[in-house]
Amino acid sequence: MLLAKYTPVFDALGLLLYPFTWLGGLPEPLVAAKGMSAGLAEMFLPALLLSEADILTRYVAGVISISSVLFFSAMIPCVLATEIPISVGKMVIIWFERVVFSILLAAAFGHLAMYFNWIG
Repeated sequence: MLLAKYTPVFDALGLLLYPFTWLGGLPEPLVAAKGMSAGLAEMFLPALLLSEADILTRYVAGVISISSVLFFSAMIPCVLATEIPISVGKMVIIWFERVVFSILLAAAFGHLAMYFNWIG
């Protein structure tokens, strides 16, 4: 939490996610991207950092938090238990790709849910 709050590490990583939050049509794409990038450090940090955002951004942040649990936290013990030669850098790249896909899919379903008044 301290790293996310007082350093620009996740701000820089959020700039890489910005095009995808913008493409997903989130109301404040830069704020959302910076908050979602913190999922690398702690899986529920995006939901905490974006708790005051609009309903669509909170929905996408919740999906990102859950997908971080499934994708990153579960992947590391599985890879370490085997002899698969994947470095930590490559695992971070895989995390980034999965977060990008999660943002795009969650934003699409979030817009659909808002259209049908399921959320909001």
